[in-house]
Amino acid sequence: MTKKISIILPVRNVEKKLVRLIGDCFEASTDTGLECEIVIINDHSTDATEDVANALALKYPQVQAISFWRQCGLQKSILNGIQYSTGNFLYIFYSLLHYSFPQISLFYNGMMFCDAILGRIVTKNDNYVEIAMFKKYLLNAIGEKISEPSKCIDFMQERSIRFLELRYEHEINSEQQPFHFSNPVRKKYSKTLSTV
Repeated sequence: MTKKISIILPVRNVEKKLVRLIGDCFEASTDTGLECEIVIINDHSTDATEDVANALALKYPQVQAISFWRQCGLQKSILNGIQYSTGNFLYIFYSLLHYSFPQISLFYNGMMFCDAILGRIVTKNDNYVEIAMFKKYLLNAIGEKISEPSKCIDFMQERSIRFLELRYEHEINSEQQPFHFSNPVRKKYSKTLSTV
């Protein structure tokens, strides 16, 4: 079976950033050597985000564009994106706003040792973006909790599912500066999902 990463990308009012963001997704996923798909979930943007997303989906067969006719929020956007995904691994952004794109390969390589990785990228002004990668079979166990990182962590701890928690500090000095990861905090739980 071919391994594939599904990038779940909820967005709202990012018409000027979306083309660059999708380019960053493709670039970041090439390091894994895996097939990649990007599921854009447009949460009823009031700018031209829907048009840009549809144009990207027409141009790239790896991109799917889903748009809501009313605002549904981050959790519903993530859950809808997961429904349309076809990958073995889910890489999820828990934000409708995006600064840049961290390397997917960092998360994918960590998946050899666990079933999920949850990360928090903290910026210079103490804002943060949460991202995660899950093996898709966990979805059957986690269900809708997958749309909220804190509920995922609680659930995985209760069920002794192996996961890592990472924290990254990132200084944003310019639009072009890549992420620099530092001071990771790791938590590893030793039992696998088969104990559920």
